[in-house]
Amino acid sequence: MKVSIITVCYNAEKTIQETIESVLNQTYKDFEYIIQDGSSSDNTMKIVEEYAERFRNARIKYRYESEPDTGIYNAMNKATSKANGEWCIYMNADDSFYSNRVLQEVFEDNDYEGYDAVFGAYCRHDEKNKYVFQSEAIDIIPRKMPFVHQTIFVRTNVFRNYGYDEQYRLCADYDAFFKMYADGRRFRQIPNVVSNYSVSGASGESNIDALEETIQIQKKHSDQYPISFERRIRWKMKKLYLMAKNQIPESTMIILRKAKAVFITRILKKDTM
Repeated sequence: MKVSIITVCYNAEKTIQETIESVLNQTYKDFEYIIQDGSSSDNTMKIVEEYAERFRNARIKYRYESEPDTGIYNAMNKATSKANGEWCIYMNADDSFYSNRVLQEVFEDNDYEGYDAVFGAYCRHDEKNKYVFQSEAIDIIPRKMPFVHQTIFVRTNVFRNYGYDEQYRLCADYDAFFKMYADGRRFRQIPNVVSNYSVSGASGESNIDALEETIQIQKKHSDQYPISFERRIRWKMKKLYLMAKNQIPESTMIILRKAKAVFITRILKKDTM
């Protein structure tokens, strides 16, 4: 089996159907689909179970389980342990494949020999807008996440050696892929748009927490990838920006963003004198 597609969900009755449909409608059929539910109290599992016959008729292996977990990464680790595909990808509730031909375009006539992970572009959307973003080059990972996890296929037997560190609530994916990169695992970037990635509902508080986890992860690797003075300044400025974002009008935030850029430039210039 070529691919294991994994969806983790909890009380996702409003979004799970779109995710499942994007999987079921793939033109490339050499995959299995695993849904790991966190013991939802709404109609999520009713919707999931209603698809069993359609996957069976399409001759696609379809497995689902609902049980309590300690968080999204705990659920993702559980699902990974069940995967049988050569490659795995995580397409959680509220996300979906960009088109019905994603798997076919990525895997048909491509074996990616010598690579441990393959990542592409993604379509980022909220309630109002959609934008396609190309992921950044993998060598930027010591400074930031180059892609979203909904756009990366990883060799399952390789990823089981890493998994998600469940001490992180928001950035365990960054931690896992950073560790892979630091260990010399090979990543291949492709131009294909892989997923629709939702940013709806992201709060200022969660963004600050994600920044704190990102800083912690980068410090963990600082012996191998030293942290520059510039990056430390950017951390402080970004945290101040995120703290103010939900409390200050957008017109004022535009002025502050410009002031931040000028401030960083002057500090860096002074530091090099």
